[in-house]
This record gives sequence, C-alpha cells and structure tokens, in this order.
Amino acid sequence: MIPGRSGLDVCRDIRKRTRRTPILMLTAKGQEVDKVVGLEVGADDYIVSPSASTSLWPASGPRCGARRAARRPRTWARSCSAM
Repeated sequence: MIPGRSGLDVCRDIRKRTRRTPILMLTAKGQEVDKVVGLEVGADDYIVSPSASTSLWPASGPRCGARRAARRPRTWARSCSAM
C-alpha cells in the first residue's frame, strides 16, 4: 500500500515522465481486470502477491536488463574491463 495514492496513479505519473523506467507491480489485487488495468496504465509486468519470491527474478530480469542495455550500450572494452 502506498499512503495517500494508488499504485496506478504512481504508474501513470512515471509513464508521463518516461518510458525508460521499468515498472513491476507487486500487488494483492489478483482479478484479471486489475491486471489488465495495471498493464494498460504502463506497468511492464503485474505480479500478484503472495507470490514466491522466485517469481520476481524471471519477471524482472529480462525487462530490466534489456532496458539498461538499451539505455547504455556496452562497448567491448567496457565489457571486458568489468570481468
């Protein structure tokens, strides 16, 4: 719960500013209509809680990693220096 605001409002505000920030909604609202609305306002994924914490990694890994890579292209030299 977010005091004084809904998660949908926060998601809308973020999307008004940027499309580059990944948004994963973790919520107790599990009805299909809730998921559809969450995705329509801009969430990249919608995970219903209580959920095993292991379900967060597959949901967040590809989306967040792909967006980071798109924001900051890695050069071969920078990739090798990180090893």
